[in-house]
Amino acid sequence: MEDVPEKFARINQCLFGYDDGHRLLASSVPLTGNVTSSLLPLSDLVGGIPISEKRGYWTGLPLQHSGTTH
Repeated sequence: MEDVPEKFARINQCLFGYDDGHRLLASSVPLTGNVTSSLLPLSDLVGGIPISEKRGYWTGLPLQHSGTTH
């Protein structure tokens, strides 16, 4: 992975969804099982938010200790 100048933030992403159950489908960086386990409940739909199939749903959160060097 290329070096990013300090004035820019590096944003990695994980895609959670349903494939024989709710799980991590893809990630821009390798994650440990502990990190994946801690993200799984946070990636579920937040109650009380109206969701449209056409509009989708995004969640963002910081992950301080991902076990990656990127």
